[in-house]
Amino acid sequence: MYDVFLSDPGKFYKAISDFFGAGAEPLMRLIARWLSENGYMENLNPDEFVSLLKKGGDEAAQIIRRSLKPPIRGD
Repeated sequence: MYDVFLSDPGKFYKAISDFFGAGAEPLMRLIARWLSENGYMENLNPDEFVSLLKKGGDEAAQIIRRSLKPPIRGD
């Protein structure tokens, strides 16, 4: 599922929407907020993140990939 998210955010969002219905957008906003607050995503707010998911395509995928930061393993 992570591979689909990174390669085709539109397809990922459609699958999430098919499963969660109207709850998909608030769920993705919560996930985006958590990613941002915990340092895993930079330069995208939840609204922009959801907009890119809905838009899909290569450009959206590139922007999302550039915004995600890998976790730092210090333990």
